[in-house]
Amino acid sequence: MNSGEVDGRGDGSGLVVSDGQEVSLQVFQQVYHSLTGRMEHLSRLLYDHHNINLGSLQNLHAVVEQTMEQFDVVASNCSVTVRYSNSRSERFSSFERFELQCTQKNVPCEDLTVEYEFAVRLPKSREATKYKLTIGMRSTLGVLERFAKTKATDAERSMFYNYDNATARIEIEYVDLALARNLEGQVEDWYRGLPKRNLGIVATASKKISSILSVLVRVFAILASAYAVGYLLSDMATDLEKLFRIVVVAVATISAVGIISLRTAALVEKWLNRISPVSVVSLSSADTAALGNHDRSTKVILFKSFATIVGTVCLGLITTFIAVKIGIS
Repeated sequence: MNSGEVDGRGDGSGLVVSDGQEVSLQVFQQVYHSLTGRMEHLSRLLYDHHNINLGSLQNLHAVVEQTMEQFDVVASNCSVTVRYSNSRSERFSSFERFELQCTQKNVPCEDLTVEYEFAVRLPKSREATKYKLTIGMRSTLGVLERFAKTKATDAERSMFYNYDNATARIEIEYVDLALARNLEGQVEDWYRGLPKRNLGIVATASKKISSILSVLVRVFAILASAYAVGYLLSDMATDLEKLFRIVVVAVATISAVGIISLRTAALVEKWLNRISPVSVVSLSSADTAALGNHDRSTKVILFKSFATIVGTVCLGLITTFIAVKIGIS
């Protein structure tokens, strides 16, 4: 091994070259970057249903600035990009400009990205190197607003609900891993401390049983109809011909109730699948109004679903009663 080669032995805090001298990992990373021009990339996806407002973003900005105060930052820049539910976007060249103008829009936010760029001179390096921190926050509330305006298909909605679940991301381009991990930890701690939105108990339970709802509704409707037949015939003494006629009518009625309940259950399942906790980035009154509409829509869906299920069972009972009476007469 010649003098330029590196040995992996050492105390864990650095690398040892062939002449026995230990080189810190920081210096080694700096040399590697100088020779190759490459930067490393670190990313993390987050899946919480956050509730973010302007105050939350101001706290994030303060956290990042305080974290970087311990380093020799030669230059820095912050930009904010907001994408709205009408498919338009706006980029602010500084966080201060974003603070002044973000509340003036009348369109809900769909996605917000904060980007920081730093030129940092580390203690054991002579030159400043570039670091880039990107925090992306998604407002699924804004996505649902876009779906409503564009009349999205059921397939588009299903793909969104079932596969596109990440609500935030952290990305860091770096040279020194320790600095990158420090930034990542601070931003993640900030994110974990955000208030979260959850569905209520009724909505959560309804969504969990939506996959087996078609079976449950059919069973309830058929059992109710069968019970009605048994109740109506329990005290009746009749001849075999009339009894046979009644049974045929009852079986046909119960079958029809089963078909009707299957279709209504599919409709209710479709409604319940649209219930989902949303992540929110609330910047303006448009976001507040959209959130209120979403909460009201969830309540309407739950009411319609419950009323449809009860109505289906009641329809089965009434239909069975009428059919048996016709069969008897």
